[in-house]
Amino acid sequence: MTATLAGPGPEFPLRDCFCLADGASAALVHDATCIFWCAPGFDGPLRLARILDPLRGGSVGLRPAGVHDDPRGDWVSLSGLARWTWSEGTTVTCGLVSGSAGDAICWLAEGRLGTELELRLQDPAAAGRWEVEGRLARIPAAGPQDGPLGPLELASSEPLRPGPSGSRLTLPRAGAALWLWLPDRGKPSPPLLPGGGPAAVGAVRQLLEEARAGAEGWIGALLLGPLGARLAGTPGWARRALLRSLVTLRQLQSRRSGLLVASPLTSIPQWPGSSRAWDYRYAWLRDCADAGTALAHAGALEEAEAVGRGLARVLEASEGSVPPPVG
Repeated sequence: MTATLAGPGPEFPLRDCFCLADGASAALVHDATCIFWCAPGFDGPLRLARILDPLRGGSVGLRPAGVHDDPRGDWVSLSGLARWTWSEGTTVTCGLVSGSAGDAICWLAEGRLGTELELRLQDPAAAGRWEVEGRLARIPAAGPQDGPLGPLELASSEPLRPGPSGSRLTLPRAGAALWLWLPDRGKPSPPLLPGGGPAAVGAVRQLLEEARAGAEGWIGALLLGPLGARLAGTPGWARRALLRSLVTLRQLQSRRSGLLVASPLTSIPQWPGSSRAWDYRYAWLRDCADAGTALAHAGALEEAEAVGRGLARVLEASEGSVPPPVG
């Protein structure tokens, strides 16, 4: 399946997208541009949905200005972070992290001092238009339940200036950071970027490093157990695929229910051009049982037990037919 984005550029296969998830919500990112996000949970309303509607879905992306080549994207080791590198040397790392007021999507840009970066903000048509002032961008209005919703807020560690096709910021020596979150009155924004500058960038870098280390530590602990013995002699490509699959299962396991969402996306057509599109943000009982078994075989007993408890709650609560539980 391919997806078409508004503006210049060819179609791209969905396999070129990176799914960022943390057990609470999930986002789809392509070339450092977030094209899908449901929040505050897996079953939350659409916030950005350019993957579904190129003209009205909304997106947020960061890239070096005036550079038209496609970046090289890859996972950051075995973490849930993705990183893109452009030919002129700029790198952008993107992650989904949890804060005191919920999840936030962050970008960390690094490269040559003085590089001009372009922040592309596409309006979710139903939610309103982005308003940019100083280091902040926001969509203050909400939208209908069947379309992308506001409000949304974005903070930059550097001042935002008008540019030919969006807002621009200049890359300082310490790098630049962006945070996108759902504003909630009475709660601190996750995280606060007081004053911007190197301190804000350092805070973002530290949180991303903690996320990377946490994922690698989890995999490392599994490899010290039966999983390490099972993988002895396994070809490198197969080993990487298996470990990446385990990381993905863990990220798509709901902290709330212990079950795994079948897919973090909603409304993807059954095939290109199809009008048949359903919401797959449910936990399928059979697939959850299979995933729990796989986690147990890998030595992830805590995660496997959470799956079992979640399935038990669903089955005990049902009389007769079993509805598909929301992840």
